[in-house]
Amino acid sequence: MAGQERGSEPPRVDEGGAACTRAPQRPRAAPPLQQGPGRGLFADSVWRVGEPAAIPHKHNELTRVGCLRPVCFPPQPSYWCGHPRTVLGKEEEDDDPEKVLRTEYFEAEPEDLVAGIKIKHVTKVPHPGKAAVRDLNLNLYEGQITVLLGHNGAGKTTTLSMLTGLFPPTSGRAYVNGYEISQDMVQIRKSLGLCPQHDILFDNLTVAEHLYFYAQLKGLSRLKCPEEVQRMLHALSLEDKRDSLSRCLSGGLRRKLSIGIALIAGSKVLMLDEPTSGMDAVSRRAIWDLLQQHKSQRTVLLTTHFMDEADLLGDRVAIMAKGELQCCGSSLFLKQKYGERGGRGPAAISRLVRHHVPSATLESRAGAELSFILPKESTHRYASPGAQARP
Repeated sequence: MAGQERGSEPPRVDEGGAACTRAPQRPRAAPPLQQGPGRGLFADSVWRVGEPAAIPHKHNELTRVGCLRPVCFPPQPSYWCGHPRTVLGKEEEDDDPEKVLRTEYFEAEPEDLVAGIKIKHVTKVPHPGKAAVRDLNLNLYEGQITVLLGHNGAGKTTTLSMLTGLFPPTSGRAYVNGYEISQDMVQIRKSLGLCPQHDILFDNLTVAEHLYFYAQLKGLSRLKCPEEVQRMLHALSLEDKRDSLSRCLSGGLRRKLSIGIALIAGSKVLMLDEPTSGMDAVSRRAIWDLLQQHKSQRTVLLTTHFMDEADLLGDRVAIMAKGELQCCGSSLFLKQKYGERGGRGPAAISRLVRHHVPSATLESRAGAELSFILPKESTHRYASPGAQARP
């Protein structure tokens, strides 16, 4: 191959015969990416001329990406020069969302922490008759990991999409570091790190090139990029994959790279949508440790449907179901509320199991978790895998 040094190892190839690695090259001089709307490699948003901002929602909004602007926005000075309408601590004061939800299933808010994200009465109706998120009120605090726990379709990803400006809420407001999401997304994105549910990577860029690209896109100077990229590669244990193309990475390694993209350049707000999906147990544990180490002075919102992940990572856990927030608090608070609710303690559970399978034996007990051994000859008593649980 032309340009390959003598004695060097030939590049690894994938199943289609394409090279999976790229020899390290000396960075070429390039102007730094400029910040601000309409500048740099990408424009701040897709121009959608012809639709007013207040258009009624008559079709599925989840297929429409970005927040609409009025037709006359191009000549407005506020678009080109920037005009943040809100600054930290100056948003309009109205009823405290936590007061609305102050019931027995919502733990008291910490008073000594700063709220990095405030969500107030946010609703998203993608099409008439169905609300993906309904009247969501929640505060997320700096220095904490807030876990949004819920089943598939509970509204977790929709909530993240609204907070990151993918599409606007139908009603309500939300503030990220004091900036309102429907008006000041340019300011919000300067300190935002996002790990989406599905990896968005460039097939022909290496792991290091992804980190360089996103670090400069977030405003990190080119002089500081090599050190920051090396630090992130070490933190993610991806140093040996530095020059591997993203298309040749396994699913777990691609998730690691997506998390690194969110963390790089010191993003003050992290939004991680099921970041450990597709990872093996060892990699999941390593990512948990990494997030715990990097949560200081950051506001972290993480979605998951794994109970163990929420229990280990979450300083506060918010549970959503059918688009509504059901409860919120620390793991200990929620366990006290729901652990033995309705008389379903360990003794009651044991009686229930032995009522249906008299020969079942208790194998172990760890806290409120019980493990039973069920004999094979009682298989006919078990619920079928496709059976639906009934109240």
